Amino acid sequence: MITLTPYSKDTFIHRAEVDLIRGKFKQFVESGGKESPPKAILLRGERGFGKSWLCFHLHRTILSEFPSLSSFYVALSLLPKEYVVEAGEWVIPEDPKPEETCKNLMAWVCDQLEIPYPNDPTLLEARRALIGGVETKFTGINALVLILDSVFEADWKLLETVEQNMLAPLAELPNVFFIMTGRGRPYPWISPALRTGMKEETLKEFPIEQLAKGNEKVQSLSGGSPLVAYALLQSDDPVRALNEVVDYLLDVIPDSPERRRMREAFEALCVLDEFREGEMETMLKAYYEAKNQPMPPNPIREVRDDLLKTYLFRWEGGGFRLDASLRNVLQNYLKHHQPDLWQNLNCAAYKIYLSYAEKYAQYRSEYEKLAAPFKAVLNMAGGLAECEKTIATVQPA
Repeated sequence: MITLTPYSKDTFIHRAEVDLIRGKFKQFVESGGKESPPKAILLRGERGFGKSWLCFHLHRTILSEFPSLSSFYVALSLLPKEYVVEAGEWVIPEDPKPEETCKNLMAWVCDQLEIPYPNDPTLLEARRALIGGVETKFTGINALVLILDSVFEADWKLLETVEQNMLAPLAELPNVFFIMTGRGRPYPWISPALRTGMKEETLKEFPIEQLAKGNEKVQSLSGGSPLVAYALLQSDDPVRALNEVVDYLLDVIPDSPERRRMREAFEALCVLDEFREGEMETMLKAYYEAKNQPMPPNPIREVRDDLLKTYLFRWEGGGFRLDASLRNVLQNYLKHHQPDLWQNLNCAAYKIYLSYAEKYAQYRSEYEKLAAPFKAVLNMAGGLAECEKTIATVQPA
């Protein structure tokens, strides 16, 4: 199992987003509060991309540079057990109840800011105490910055209660700002300030050379993911390390036979960049045929919906995609651990695009370009001739 390490300022790898946020708040302070940062900055990133470390870095190291700023870190999803919570940081409890959790969070913020809080309040009374206290306390260059980690992954019933009673009224105050992280389907904010005042940034992979530090296995297998690089550096068995990363990424799915089924679906689809339900069904059939196993009876739309619930799979542009971090680690795992299965999946994908080239002659060149990477993989692995012997009509919907 992967053992994560707590945030460390000394080992944090610099990101451009840090400079962006520091610059916005420096401008706010130096202008006397006249030049405000965006009401909310959303940092989108895949699982394992270092979103929580980035939040810790902003709270503990960057925003603390400004005496007039009060920042708090709030984790709206459970954190890895290895992470250490420090002052000014709050983590959601297990099995949170929306109203009780919302009141506890508001009471905690009031306590941090020394704002009087009523005994056993209703949600309305708690909201009035928090909002009134914050409005009085933060004027001029004094500002409150709430760093909300893993927003979209939170229970949306809880998020609705927290937004209505805390985030939306706070967002109406001029000296309150939000930094959020999230992945997957975005939450539909009801607050006009959060809907229109949100600036979104997508976290990119780290430069591989920066992660690898001369380590060849990290150079060839990490794909720019800090989680994968960390796992590879901690292990003398790259295949085992990749498998542990997959298990960690899929830990968002409750441990059950369903997790195994969804892992198999992700493995079947990992060679494709973009796909629709027809390609999904073709790849799943090829996967189970290659493993000499019966394909689960679940309808393809049920499989699609189950994968969407993991937030590791999404519709983007003209088709579905796996998170790049999960796709990369699965590809490398299959390539090195199950090379025959890897070749069979590439062969199935190759045949899909060849069939499209035949069926849609007007787009032949485009589909041949899509087929080319799979042909190259098969050729390098020595399996192209065998794959081409099996070419038949493959017509995904």
